[in-house]
Amino acid sequence: MHYYTHNIGDFSLQTRFLNPEEIGVYVLLRDQYIATEAPLQSSWIALAMHPQCKSSVERVLALFFTETESGWTCSAFENLIKEYKEESDKKRVN
Repeated sequence: MHYYTHNIGDFSLQTRFLNPEEIGVYVLLRDQYIATEAPLQSSWIALAMHPQCKSSVERVLALFFTETESGWTCSAFENLIKEYKEESDKKRVN
């Protein structure tokens, strides 16, 4: 998936309790998750995130993600990907 909508109101509600660094981490993790359409791997997170951001990464993961055998998953992002695929399928049929 190479595109998603950014609803300012929804984003604000979801992230208003995060500090600016945590918001940046959230956006980076969300973009990677949606771009790959797959759970985030701990190895990618460790390489992509600056060590100084470790506490922010840990907080964002704890708040928005669930660690599974396949990686860090996020139900909200999974729903977004599912909706995108359903819409794409409808457009393809038409």
